[in-house]
Amino acid sequence: MVNIISAIETGNIFGWLILQLYNLIQNYALTVIVFTLLFKIVMSPLDFWQKSLMRKNNKAMKIMKPKLEQIKKESGDNQQLYLQKQQALYKQHGYSMLGACLPTIVTLVLFIIILGGFTAMVKYQNQTTFEYLKGAYEEEYGSAYADYKTAGDSDTQADEKATADAQALVQKEYQSKKDSFLWVKNIFMPDTPWSAAVPDWGIFSGTGGGFLGMGRINVDVDKLGWEQYDYDKVMGSIVEEEGAKVNGFLILPLICLLLNVLMMKLNPQSAQQPAMAPSFGQNSEASAKSAQMSSKMMIYMMPAMMFVFAMFYSSAFTLYLTISTTFSIVFNYVYNTIAKKKDKVEEEVAANTTYVRKSELEAIKKHKEKEEREKLEKEKDEKAKKILEKTQSKFKDIDKL
Repeated sequence: MVNIISAIETGNIFGWLILQLYNLIQNYALTVIVFTLLFKIVMSPLDFWQKSLMRKNNKAMKIMKPKLEQIKKESGDNQQLYLQKQQALYKQHGYSMLGACLPTIVTLVLFIIILGGFTAMVKYQNQTTFEYLKGAYEEEYGSAYADYKTAGDSDTQADEKATADAQALVQKEYQSKKDSFLWVKNIFMPDTPWSAAVPDWGIFSGTGGGFLGMGRINVDVDKLGWEQYDYDKVMGSIVEEEGAKVNGFLILPLICLLLNVLMMKLNPQSAQQPAMAPSFGQNSEASAKSAQMSSKMMIYMMPAMMFVFAMFYSSAFTLYLTISTTFSIVFNYVYNTIAKKKDKVEEEVAANTTYVRKSELEAIKKHKEKEEREKLEKEKDEKAKKILEKTQSKFKDIDKL
């Protein structure tokens, strides 16, 4: 069992949380799955807020798009004037430039922190495992060597026999302590056919191996006073036997890649950039094509980046990425389905409201026209009555004569 004090030594809050969950579950694969689900559930209000903000911005942009084109025409080559009018339009329609970029920034920051947490957890686990095996090796070797010397063996014979006994014990202890996941033999190593099931000294100490430094465990061997001789003495037989076996078959990284492509396809707006100042002096059609190409590249850039991390970091981290992406796809699907229904209802209400308003305006118009007609008829009647009265008065005057 890993105690709280030793867990804090991971140096990362998420690494500490993973280890605390492992204390309860005692299985790293299941621990990663539970941690991922709990983390995504806790962060779901933030996800909901981000999606709502993006939806609000997208709706505002649809309304503003023709107005932005008009502003562009009116501004001519005056970029400063365009920016001023653009910001005023954004403010009028509640479009948030920060909101357009914030989801991407938050996602990137969380990714870096989580990666740090898993890296710290993998480092701590490999360090404590080797420390335990080293202690078991030295204790067994010392006891066995003394027994063989007592039995009359020479120093060389006693050393060879004690070493064999210590290595056999270490191999047995390693088998009881190693953490696998389905086809992955060691969850702390990448799920790839070119990755050995047991890290060698270079990967363990960070002095070699890995791609551009990725995937190295980087245990602080200088601080602990460990040398390659110590590692090879304890882990040599295990590395020779287990290290010859491939750790995985690239299954988790490929699943992670496909899930991320699917998520980007379902949410292409996440790769879109907010509308900024036009490219003055450039062909607008060419600029539009360039922006569209950049958007398409972004759709595939993120999955490609996730695939690289999945190939060179631990299977535990790749499992986190897989579960996290699956959760996000389900969350986005549910949110988008509800949002589409809500948008449809709002459109219907708006259409009905427009129709009712139009009918009301027509009724008011007809009523006013009727009033005008009645007023004119009344004025005509009154005018005719006055003419008649004047005519009758004249006839009376004639009769008097």
